[in-house]
Amino acid sequence: QQQQQQHYQQQQYGRQQPTPNQYEYVGVPLEPPHPKSYVVYDDEEEFGPSTAEIIANQSQDYVDEKLAEYQLTILQLQEEQERVQKKTFTNWINSYLSKRVPPLRVDDLINDLRDGTKLIALLEVLSGERLPVEKGRVLRRPHFLSNANTALQFLASKRIKLVNINPADLVDGRPPVVLGLIWTIILYFQIEENSRNLEYLGHGIGGSVSSLDSVGKNASDQKAEKWKQGARKTLLNWVTNALPKDSGIEVKDFGASWRDGVAFLALIDAIKANLVNLADLKKTNNRQRLETAFDVAESKLGIAKLLDAEDVDVPKPDEKSIMTYVAQFLHKYPEPKGASRDTSHIQQELDELRRFLIEKTTEYEPMVMSNSFPRDFAEYLIARSEIDAHLPVYNRLKQLMETQSGFLQVPRPVWEDINALWQRLQYQMNYWLWLLDSELPGEFGVVGKWLAEAEKLLMDNEIPNAMNEETASVISRKLEEHKLFFADLPRIMAMFENAKRSPLVQQVPIEQLRNIERRLQDVAPRAAERRIRLKFLEHKCCLIAFLNLVENKMKGWTGKYGYEEKVSQQLEQYKNFVSRNKIFQEFQKAFVDMQQVVDEYKREGNVPRSDINEIDRFMYETEERWKRVSMELKCCQNSLEEVVSCWKTWNQLAPTCEEWLNLAETKLARSEDERLEFFQDITTWKDKFDTLANAANYLIASCEDGIANSLRQKHGNLSERFERLFANTKQYMHAGDIIRARKEYKSGIEQLSQWLRHAEQVLEQRQMLGNTQQITKYGEDLQKLASEIDDNEELFKTVSRNFQGLIQDLPREEVDKMMKLLKQEKESLVRIRAQIPAKLHLFHQLLIQQESLEAGQKEIHQWLNDAETLLSTHALSGGRDAISDELNKHKTFFSRTVYYRSMLESKNKVFQNLLKSVAADDNIDTSQTAHNMQQLNERFNYVIQNAEQWEQRLNDASRGWHAFKENERVVSEWLTQAETMLIE
Repeated sequence: QQQQQQHYQQQQYGRQQPTPNQYEYVGVPLEPPHPKSYVVYDDEEEFGPSTAEIIANQSQDYVDEKLAEYQLTILQLQEEQERVQKKTFTNWINSYLSKRVPPLRVDDLINDLRDGTKLIALLEVLSGERLPVEKGRVLRRPHFLSNANTALQFLASKRIKLVNINPADLVDGRPPVVLGLIWTIILYFQIEENSRNLEYLGHGIGGSVSSLDSVGKNASDQKAEKWKQGARKTLLNWVTNALPKDSGIEVKDFGASWRDGVAFLALIDAIKANLVNLADLKKTNNRQRLETAFDVAESKLGIAKLLDAEDVDVPKPDEKSIMTYVAQFLHKYPEPKGASRDTSHIQQELDELRRFLIEKTTEYEPMVMSNSFPRDFAEYLIARSEIDAHLPVYNRLKQLMETQSGFLQVPRPVWEDINALWQRLQYQMNYWLWLLDSELPGEFGVVGKWLAEAEKLLMDNEIPNAMNEETASVISRKLEEHKLFFADLPRIMAMFENAKRSPLVQQVPIEQLRNIERRLQDVAPRAAERRIRLKFLEHKCCLIAFLNLVENKMKGWTGKYGYEEKVSQQLEQYKNFVSRNKIFQEFQKAFVDMQQVVDEYKREGNVPRSDINEIDRFMYETEERWKRVSMELKCCQNSLEEVVSCWKTWNQLAPTCEEWLNLAETKLARSEDERLEFFQDITTWKDKFDTLANAANYLIASCEDGIANSLRQKHGNLSERFERLFANTKQYMHAGDIIRARKEYKSGIEQLSQWLRHAEQVLEQRQMLGNTQQITKYGEDLQKLASEIDDNEELFKTVSRNFQGLIQDLPREEVDKMMKLLKQEKESLVRIRAQIPAKLHLFHQLLIQQESLEAGQKEIHQWLNDAETLLSTHALSGGRDAISDELNKHKTFFSRTVYYRSMLESKNKVFQNLLKSVAADDNIDTSQTAHNMQQLNERFNYVIQNAEQWEQRLNDASRGWHAFKENERVVSEWLTQAETMLIE
């Protein structure tokens, strides 16, 4: 049997089950199967023979069959318990997330908490603290783990013991872990914190365990279990104390004791009498009592409906679900009438505090008016200690009034009276203290007077209730005064330190000196808090005033409109206000600035948790308000523009339509042919009257009553006249449509034919390939045709549609003629569409080749020009040196002959390719290009031949000069020798 049990557990949970002590902390909100038996019995009762004895007397098959039945029963109970807890915990979470700004909602407890964002949001609402969170449209598992880790670390920082709960379990959506974690959160925030508040109020509940501290110090599971048992006992004792002693209702647990609903009803009656009739409800059944209790608690006491009657009215209701629901009563009403101390005792404390406050304020008020307080600081301390002795009572009452049950025991007017007296007494004591400080000797007196003004300034919270520009101006002035005044704080602190080192310190009571020093140290943080609070209020006023201004402006642009001139002025005002002032951008900037100030205020302003929630709500509501206002503002422009447009339509069409009507009504008495001629465009006028009707109807709905009535009368008259006229002329609509269609067909076919003939002319035009300008111009003409082809195809479709509409109303011969023409024009259109791209491609290639040709021809011609110029300067009449120079120049210049010959051959090849490209097109004339190339070749050959001849001549001349000089030298040497010999 043990092996079978172990096998079943492994199948059920996928791993070895934890020990019973671990089981609760893993987070499984279900009790593990009892190891002794699978039969579900009450723990405190014995039923006959033991399971082992029963099994021993049965066959193995019978044992296996029964074991399977018991296991199935246990599984069903566990699943039902888990279902109820999921529903209850989900409702509990939503009751808090609905208070968030903006609100959130959990539908699937396990899956919705996986990414950690809603879990962190829940902890923020419960604690009033801000936690870092990974946000974004697309979150991945690392972000989920980061958020889950943040939540668990936050709980650990609250000294809440978490055993075997890690981020991965939450992200993976393990139900036992998720349910256990939520249960732990409920225990801490709904039961433990409220039990501490009760102890603070002086009403300790028997069995309450200050357990979280102990849990944080001791990591054992036994301590953790003790905490949870302590929380259970705390809540149970609170319920016991809350229920009247004479009610006869005994609540022993959070299970069967609540099944019949009587305990819920009694608890409601203990909190507020006469909400339920307990005697009558006891005569009904369980379901009715439970449903009544849950409905009344929700509607009258503000207790969220976490449970359903059918989930409680079962043999063994889920304990944790009921504890979660009952804990809400503890949270909202920690001191119901039955659980509070004796009402007469509270009233006695109240009366004693009130008498004391009246006595003291009455005593001190004349002293304030006459500055006649005793000048002895010791007497002040005695008076202060007497007042401080009443502080615990005042704080208890204040704490009590902050709970919803407080007003059931202390009427609000009574509390407001006591609070006002307390605040007045505090001011009187401060006044006494300021008077004592201001009369101190030397610099101590200066410091005392400054400190008095500082504390008065810090206590000045008088801000006008109206959130408008005037209030913003008041706050701005206060903020400037604040900054200016507290800029003197370092000087005052230095003065105080100097005074402490001076002989004057002997004249100041040591207690008073310490008091001033402590208050001076408090001034700086308090001043910083007031500064950021004023800054927050200033921005808040400006933001509200901004929205109020926009909303007030919109009132002038909405509602009923006037005539066109007035509406046009309103539209211009709108544009001036919205566009020139950049309203949308300015609000966005102001809201971003406000958000930064809010963050600073919450971070540095020591803001209470309740105020933080109000600030978040204000920011959320302001953002939502702006979304609505900005949408309406944009709609204002659309409405104004539409009204102006309709007025323009009305003012343009109404006179025209009326004039046409006057003429048309006279035409009714004319001949049939004349009526047909005149009313052939009746369809067009019907469209105009429809447009006029649309404009008139919009204006009637949008304009002031007087204007709307005038429009309604005038339009009604025009509409009525047109309807009568149309009834007598609608037979001409078809004839008119035929005439109009024929005109449209004729106009369209003429336009199409004109374009086609032009396109054919361009495509068939004979082109002379002489220069790039001609080719470029023709290419532009082709490109223009290509850009127009789509429009003309659309024109052909329009013409075809017109023709289709005319077929039934035209003679057969005319139809055939028109069809033949359309067929021809379509063929032309198809042919032209096919030719244009080919032509474009061809002339693009021709342009490239022609540009290459012309560039080469230009360069060769330039070289030939230079060559001819050089050759024209050659002469043989110079001396030997001149001939030599000319020959060198000649050879140097004509050394480039090979290069230009190669270029010429290349251009000849380009020309041959060009001829091949256009060989199939008879409309392209290449004679000019051929002539140019022939001329270039002939000139090149002529120049080269002439150059060769001149080079030969120059070489001959150079050799002749060389021979002459050599002979001259020989003769000269011989003559010289001969003369020498003759002399000798």
